[in-house]
Amino acid sequence: MILFTLLELFHLLPVIVSQAVYPQTPIIQTASVGSTCKMHCHTGWLTAGAVHWYKYQQGKHIQLVFTVIKLIRKTGRFSGEINEEETTYTLVIDDIQRNDSGIYYCAAKTFSGTPFIFGNGSELFILGSPTITLLHSPSDEIHSRQVIRLMCFVSSVPTDYLTIRWNVSSQNNEEWLDTEVIILDGVYSVSSQIRFKANKHSNWFECTCSIQINSAVNLISENYSHRTEPGRNICLFLLCGTSIIMILLLIVSTTYSRWSWTNQHTADRSKNYYLSDSRHRDKQKETLYADLAFTAEQTI
Repeated sequence: MILFTLLELFHLLPVIVSQAVYPQTPIIQTASVGSTCKMHCHTGWLTAGAVHWYKYQQGKHIQLVFTVIKLIRKTGRFSGEINEEETTYTLVIDDIQRNDSGIYYCAAKTFSGTPFIFGNGSELFILGSPTITLLHSPSDEIHSRQVIRLMCFVSSVPTDYLTIRWNVSSQNNEEWLDTEVIILDGVYSVSSQIRFKANKHSNWFECTCSIQINSAVNLISENYSHRTEPGRNICLFLLCGTSIIMILLLIVSTTYSRWSWTNQHTADRSKNYYLSDSRHRDKQKETLYADLAFTAEQTI
């Protein structure tokens, strides 16, 4: 009976083991470029002697980076350590690079021919720490164009598959939204731009942007608020209207003055011509009389 029970347990062991998960430590860690980090896989008595380490980055295929076993030496920047007493298999990464960020999983078999058992994962972030900044268009541009442009910029993120969320206090009236990923020296930065019409909002509204790095890190930008000034728009309208009226009055006044001067000049010329012509005619009418002396002829 005891032998039958042992045989049944041995037969069911791969099924029971396949449902287990190896604990990994630390769950989350950060490292700076050029430093060294270690991740531990605590296998207990379940492992068959070799532990494989895989790296997963969002949007990419999982890839094998190193196998920790006694007979395998260091490969490039990756190496392994084994603590037989604690049955711990450690992955060591030297000279950390930006693209080393990701989630690392250990995996091992209990016996030959049985499925792999995976660890719960260790997430690695490369410093510097992510930062988030909210930029806005100048006030003069907002008042002149009645358009509000905002840009949320997040630097030093571990992957380019992160989404920036916009949180606007008023109704969601954005007309244009754009997202861009920048990669410089292996560092990911994400930017998102959004544009509103100022007159679509009430007199005041607030806006922030945020990004979820992982389950433990959520970045939120500083708050940006905008207050519409209707009085200023009315003043601008009145100022423009008054200026247009003054310009029209100036044009009318200048035109009238020129017309009056032209008419007066024409009248003066006509008057002078009339007087000159009258004098000429009067001179023609004058009769000239010469003094003649008449002498009586003598009769012979």
